[in-house]
Amino acid sequence: MSGLTDGRHRPLWPLTHPQKRIWYMENIYPGTSMHNIIGSVKFRGEAEFSLLEEAIHLQIARHDGLRTRLAGGEGEPQQRFASYTPFPLELHDFSASPNAEIAFERWVEAEARKPIPLDREWLFTFHLFRMDEEIHGFLLLFHHIIADGWSSSLVIDEICQTYAQLKQQQPIEETAAPSYSHFWEREHQYLLSERCEKDREYWLHKYAVLPETLPVPGQAEVTGRRNSYQLDADRSHRVKQLAKEQRSSLNTFFILIYLIYLHKTTGLEDLVIGTPVLNRSGRKEKLTVGMFTSTMPLRYQIDPEVSFLSALQQLQQEVAACYFHQKYPYDRLLQDLALKRKGYDQLFQTCVNYYNTKVTTSCGDMTVEVREHDNGCQLYAMQLIIKDWGETERLTLDVDFRTANYSEAQVEQMIDHLYTLIDAVLEAPHTSIQQLPNMSALQEEKLLIAFNQTHAEFPRRLSVTQLFEQQVRQTPNKWAVRHGNQAFTYKQLNERANQLARFLRCKGVNKESVVGVMTEHGIETIIGILAILKTGGAYLPIDPSYPDERVAFMLEDTSCAMVMINQEIRSHWPEHIFQLDLRDPMLYAGDGSDLSVAHHPSDLAYIIYTSGSTGQPKGVMIEHHSLTHYIWWANKMYVKGEEVFALYSSLAFDLTVTSIFTPLISGGTIEVYRDDGEEYVLHRMMQERKITVLKLTPAHLSLLRECDNRRSSVKRLIVGGDDLKTSLARDIQDSFGGGH
Repeated sequence: MSGLTDGRHRPLWPLTHPQKRIWYMENIYPGTSMHNIIGSVKFRGEAEFSLLEEAIHLQIARHDGLRTRLAGGEGEPQQRFASYTPFPLELHDFSASPNAEIAFERWVEAEARKPIPLDREWLFTFHLFRMDEEIHGFLLLFHHIIADGWSSSLVIDEICQTYAQLKQQQPIEETAAPSYSHFWEREHQYLLSERCEKDREYWLHKYAVLPETLPVPGQAEVTGRRNSYQLDADRSHRVKQLAKEQRSSLNTFFILIYLIYLHKTTGLEDLVIGTPVLNRSGRKEKLTVGMFTSTMPLRYQIDPEVSFLSALQQLQQEVAACYFHQKYPYDRLLQDLALKRKGYDQLFQTCVNYYNTKVTTSCGDMTVEVREHDNGCQLYAMQLIIKDWGETERLTLDVDFRTANYSEAQVEQMIDHLYTLIDAVLEAPHTSIQQLPNMSALQEEKLLIAFNQTHAEFPRRLSVTQLFEQQVRQTPNKWAVRHGNQAFTYKQLNERANQLARFLRCKGVNKESVVGVMTEHGIETIIGILAILKTGGAYLPIDPSYPDERVAFMLEDTSCAMVMINQEIRSHWPEHIFQLDLRDPMLYAGDGSDLSVAHHPSDLAYIIYTSGSTGQPKGVMIEHHSLTHYIWWANKMYVKGEEVFALYSSLAFDLTVTSIFTPLISGGTIEVYRDDGEEYVLHRMMQERKITVLKLTPAHLSLLRECDNRRSSVKRLIVGGDDLKTSLARDIQDSFGGGH
């Protein structure tokens, strides 16, 4: 216990970590209904409102979690459990309405969207209602800081049970339910335990290398909608049967379907989604009302070549491992990873949630209908909720989405694709992920008819270094690359690259070689990459921040024996790894003329590694014809004159090749930026007014949202690597003055 008391000497407890997340988000999005939990319960039978009201009051008195009040001024509040004196509940009568159901739905929608201030006396509301002579019931609203979905179901069950007992004049259980304070005590003990440290190490290892694309920081507009869909009985039965045969949960099945959908629509293999977890241990906590729910950032590496069934088994193991370490608070993990300093606030922007709580269907001799209602706001861009509540054999899919991020048409398109994927794996579960449909049949038809009319010629037999050498002859004295006070012309850059390439040849680098580039951004980075390609070798981009074990795997996996650096030598590396310091002037003392190397289009240009969250990272080999094709296309698409491209993103991100090679084959300039850790590089780039073209992800783009970019020199923003929402694009356009 904290040892503190309020003015009436009642104990005060700090918030638990699940509550802290709610409190933190409440401060970011004040005055919204985002954290409202709403449920309605309809009874078909004779109404006895005095007994129903008594049943409700008894449960409020039994569960101290419902009677939580927050105390404190500035900073994080503490909590106490207030004493409770029953008060009359308001009765809403819809029986006189021409259409009671419509009137009821409008009333519920209005109640659901009323914010519940955290300084209110009670963070719950109960209403009674009458629909007609046969149907009556109650509506409950909880603030998420005092309850979760399990708590809501628990309270509903116990109110129904007590109501039936009162109607039948049976004895009532009036002993206090388990206290929510026990959870705080358990959490406090856990945070001091060795188990907590082991869980922390597990998650830090899993996110030692962050995903290439992190979600766009939260938007102010959180208005949301819910669309509900039902799988037909046959499809629902077959899904359940397949999951049962594979000893997999339905939760894991739908998580994998959604991950495959994300992979198909974004092209990403390293994926992170949120998965809410119950976070209740033992029978006592399952009988306790309070906010327990935690969130796991589930990270999974899609392997397109494995079958759906193999992926399902792998994911089941991954989910089980995450569950084993689920107690470590998500908010603590975000602090440990220092995401705020890097310009991010979450590891994911979409969630998959699974409900299989059996809802109450009877109360004495009355039938019961329990419904959960949407509160009109969304914390995440999208949440997919699978409901297997047992009322029917059919599974329900609810899609909660922010209207600023998704349109109705996009949600419908997603559902079509999910259904297509489900049907495909039910028909042929051994199909590889790569061969599963990339879109629904309707989308495919639209794409083939409307959009498949592109054709672009490109120099198939030339490599990017040969295209660069052509540009050197055209503009030898134009600036090719700049970094701070240092700058090289095309002629100077080419000569340096040729000199280094000859040194590499002397060290045995040739077409069979892979050379690592593990540098902080600098002009020597560009020289090193060009030199490797000029020898006929392939370069392996390695981020200097990568953990040693990841680097060791990449070097071994590619048989790489040489790594270019421009910082301190790694003394603990194996002796057979030759570390070449590109700052050494002796590397640039030889012949600076072009080398004669016959490149074949199928020769390897570079190897890019995925972030890799489970198992080892996977290398993707890019051949010269693919690189040339893309850069030639990028030149035609993005270059409108003498452009200046910014090089700031990690070499290990595939998007960075655009900023290196596109300017070098088009007579443009590379402006090199290095992260100094003191301010966002993007902000510095915009302030210096040197660049005209900037390639970035939507997450990076969002960092410019609040800036006044009207005086920026940037003419074009190339956005890729993740979904770009129209709302973000509109905000950015406005920040540039609207006509940029």
